[in-house]
Formats: sequence, C-alpha cells, structure tokens
Amino acid sequence: MRLGLKQIFLSAAIASVSALEAHAQVEVTEAAGSAPRESHVDQRGDVATSQNEIETDVEGEYVLPPYSVNYFGVLFGPSVESPSSSQPTPQGNIDPELPLAVLNFLGLTYNMTDRYAITGTAYWAWRPVRGQILEMRDPFVRLSDSQLVVTDNFNLYADARVHFPITDTSRDSDMLTGLQSFLVATYMPPGSRFTLQSYLSARYNVFGSQGIGNDVELYAGPNVSYQITPTVAATLLYEMGANHFFGDDPFQMVNAGTDLQPGIRWDPSPRLSVNPYLNIFTGDKVTFASTSIGMTLAWQLL
Repeated sequence: MRLGLKQIFLSAAIASVSALEAHAQVEVTEAAGSAPRESHVDQRGDVATSQNEIETDVEGEYVLPPYSVNYFGVLFGPSVESPSSSQPTPQGNIDPELPLAVLNFLGLTYNMTDRYAITGTAYWAWRPVRGQILEMRDPFVRLSDSQLVVTDNFNLYADARVHFPITDTSRDSDMLTGLQSFLVATYMPPGSRFTLQSYLSARYNVFGSQGIGNDVELYAGPNVSYQITPTVAATLLYEMGANHFFGDDPFQMVNAGTDLQPGIRWDPSPRLSVNPYLNIFTGDKVTFASTSIGMTLAWQLL
C-alpha cells in the first residue's frame, strides 16, 4: 500500500507497549496527508514509548513520572532488489516522485494518573536524498487511557486525538481539523513468549467548502511478536486500510492497500527500541522489486 497505511502504523507502534506490559513487570518483580505512503504512520505516531516510562519508588512499586518526552521515527527505505534514492511501488517499479524519507514524531506527555495522560506531538518529515528537505506536518494532541479494559492477560489501550491543520498542504486542502480514535488490544497468553495485538484506527477530517482529500480513514493492523531473548523479539504486522474521499457517495470507500511486515525488534535499553523490517506489498504479485526496507525507532528522551 502507499503511505496511507504506514502513518497509522506509527501511531500504533507507540501505543504498542501497553499497560499490560507494565502490569507484567509488576508481576515479575508503551492524517489526510499529502504523501500517501505515510498516512498509516501518522495515525500511530507517538504512543508506545510512554508505557516504557515506568520508574520505581522507594517501596519498590512501579510509578509513572509526571512528565516524559518521547521520540518516534520511521524510515521508508529502498527496494530490496534495486536500491535507489526512491521507494518502490506495489507493482515493483521505482517511483521517482516518492524519495526515501524519515517521518519523525516528538511527544511531550503529562501523566495525569497511572492510566490517563495527555500528549502534544510535533510531526515532521525529512528527505535525506536529492538535496535534504525537512517538511513540517500537522501537530496533534492525544488524550489516552492506557487501561480502558484490563485483566491478567489482556489490555485495551484507547485514545482520542485532535489534529491541527496548520501546514500549507492542509490549508490548501481547506482542512479545518482532524478527529481520530485509536485502540490497541493486547493479549499475552500465560506462560508463552507470544504477544498478540491488534491496532484499530478511525479518523474523520473536517473540510471547508473547497475541501479536497480523504475525510474518512480506517485502519486495522493485527500483529504478533515472539520474545526470543529478553531484549530481542521477532515481529509480524499485517496492515489494511480504507479511505473515503471528500464529496464522494457516503459508502464509496477506496481500498488503501495491504502489506505484511516481518521484522526483528531489539531493545538495547528500557528507553530505546529499534525495529528493522521488510515491507511486503500483498495486493499485487509479491516480488523483491516491490519489497522495501524499513525501520522504526522509539526513544524515551526524558
């Protein structure tokens, strides 16, 4: 799929370290954008690292610091078969209008309680090739509940987001605001090294009379990980999405594509997580030419 699914993927990636994992630690002792291939990333954007912010008080109980600063980035890399300065299309062609890119999210979180938090996120894209370019994207604010539903082995994370269309791209599209809801369901089978998750997102963009772009963006990302060692895990994510274009018939949805992402996650410290992966488009014939290299990085700065 194009950048559409990937922006949601990022937002979920940050929410993936859920309160369930924090609970496990206690038992044992966290856009209608102009670039289509980025849209999935932006909807997941900066959630997961906030759940790594657990500290220990004098009585040995885990507590969250009142404030935290987290960075989340994703690399959209080249084709496996023919590396270049551009990303491949689902058909295996090199798209000269889609250069390699890094999306960046910097979030400042205030933890109101051990469950509820509010986060403001700055978002920008960096093109490291063909003359470096840095482009700001629309910021957003997220109100989250890390334990909407929680049991010994299951946790449901939920948040509500407001996107602020302040960039030239959004203004040119006559976007007024964006409203989004995001869910992360996590299940950890007892006595198993597997973790099962599902990311779900729905976003509604409000346009003016001259609006152009997607007003509804839906995403689902079921995934599984296997903990090989305490710091290394094998990961597998499947992404799918659908969009509705502003002004079209109400039920006229467009398939945003599907992809499969096998990868390896390495956590060299509790504050840093690196996850290289392969992005395999599944809507067309699977080839090395259409398969690309990607990587995410989650870093708790404060």
